[in-house]
Amino acid sequence: MAKLLNACAGDAGMENTGVECDKMLAVLLGLMAVPATAKWSKADMADPLAFFQEKIHAPKAERFYPIFADLKNFEVADGSDQQETYGDGTTKLLRLGGYTMTLSFIRGGECLAKKLLSLNKKGYRVIVFDELDQFKVRKNADGTYSGLKVTDLYGSRPQLATYAASFQNKVVINISTEEYIKHASIFKSDTELSDLTGLLDVDVESKAAAIATKVTVGASTECAGTDLYDLYPDDLAVPDAWKVMDSTGAAVTVTTVAKNAAVKGWDLTFATQAGKTLSVGLADASVLAGLDPAVTGYEGAGAATIVIPSA
Repeated sequence: MAKLLNACAGDAGMENTGVECDKMLAVLLGLMAVPATAKWSKADMADPLAFFQEKIHAPKAERFYPIFADLKNFEVADGSDQQETYGDGTTKLLRLGGYTMTLSFIRGGECLAKKLLSLNKKGYRVIVFDELDQFKVRKNADGTYSGLKVTDLYGSRPQLATYAASFQNKVVINISTEEYIKHASIFKSDTELSDLTGLLDVDVESKAAAIATKVTVGASTECAGTDLYDLYPDDLAVPDAWKVMDSTGAAVTVTTVAKNAAVKGWDLTFATQAGKTLSVGLADASVLAGLDPAVTGYEGAGAATIVIPSA
């Protein structure tokens, strides 16, 4: 129950300073951007790897976005403490300076750079991970956990390649000392977390002429063009793996899916759609992860626009 306090009473005083262990984060290895509304319990994190994998494949409004792309440089700029100087030459602390952390990654190239720019001004919080499989989250007053509150979290302009330096993607975290130290909790995983990766966007394209009840499509990753038929020919041969809509946005029910080895694609069938224009894409990540067997690490991004002949 909340209480009404006397504003003149001040804080309860300093906390006890007994030393029991040297728990602290080591050098950072990566981070996750987390929705500001996300909260979870300690029990939810009992298996950290499974917890984060589930969140990475969650619907977009609830999704966590990991950034582990071979960190090669980690810099921290300490903000100056703000002090007031009185006429007698004495000073008094007004507020502590914060931290500006810059993480530089050498993998991902401009494909990742484009994705990192989409992080900017979105209001995400952050979880940070170190090289010892430890991670830091916020402990809330109600006993739940969430991402750390940041003043800013953004994908900075990448460092372009020169004769003396490699191309590097950069993420900047600006956070107060109060948040990063006082309100934070550190946990350690007994399994490696650095292999956590974000989802790969997948584009769908038409592979053969459509008829009133059938389209033939292929799917490949947006950046590298990896053909998913080479990886999941059978796993994606199910109706739930696909999302088909007409020009009004109404869902079109896929009744069957069959492999088409001749074009390295899939034949999707449905009730007649003669004369309509269809949008055909891969399902959302949360749906793909729920297939049996699961298809993880991917999400439909670019849909194919297919005009169905009238007759």
